[in-house]
Amino acid sequence: MNESDHRARYETRLARVLDHIYDHLDEPLDIGRLAEIACLSPYHWHRIYQAMYGETVATTVRRLRLHRAACFLARSSMPIAQIAERSGYSSLQSFSPRSARCLVCRRRSIAGKAGIAGFGRRFQETIR
Repeated sequence: MNESDHRARYETRLARVLDHIYDHLDEPLDIGRLAEIACLSPYHWHRIYQAMYGETVATTVRRLRLHRAACFLARSSMPIAQIAERSGYSSLQSFSPRSARCLVCRRRSIAGKAGIAGFGRRFQETIR
């Protein structure tokens, strides 16, 4: 098996993990469970995830939650406390609407830097 075969297998496994993250973004996410979904050990899964996407899974989740919050801020009249809660933040103090707004401006550069082309499209489906 050559390097491109390994990469394709990892991409398939990590795609399952990303689908789970998108579907459960408003819930606590357990690294052990994400590793199970990828059928890898937690250590190996986390190392492969970071190598392929250029960021840790915690950074991915934080970024996606901020993106979701930015969309809520832009498209709804929900109170900020409710937006924070629906975006997976445990308290209003841990959520910064300013950070969420800034994320909208940086979205393309973040996705481009991390090499995550499909994030934007899949994420739009989750906030409708």
